[in-house]
Amino acid sequence: MENGQLPESAVSRSAMSKVFWRILPLIALAYLFAYMDRVNVSFAAAQMNDDLKFSATIYGLGGGLFFWAMPCSRSRPTSCSSGSARGNGSHGS
Repeated sequence: MENGQLPESAVSRSAMSKVFWRILPLIALAYLFAYMDRVNVSFAAAQMNDDLKFSATIYGLGGGLFFWAMPCSRSRPTSCSSGSARGNGSHGS
């Protein structure tokens, strides 16, 4: 226990190894698909703007609305759980 650090056990090393080899590839794959989606939309924008007679402003507004609509449409995890701090009276209200 030098320098205030705890010794690393075999269990924690095993757990981190499992997390690394199981979760990290999924995250990388999701990032790859998200990147391909953005590239695909940007390639399609040229022809789509011509076909639909969209200006760059309209296309940018639509992309911005799509970007902000996704996080706004999702419910907060704390509002769905029964043990959330809001509304259960646990903090004196």
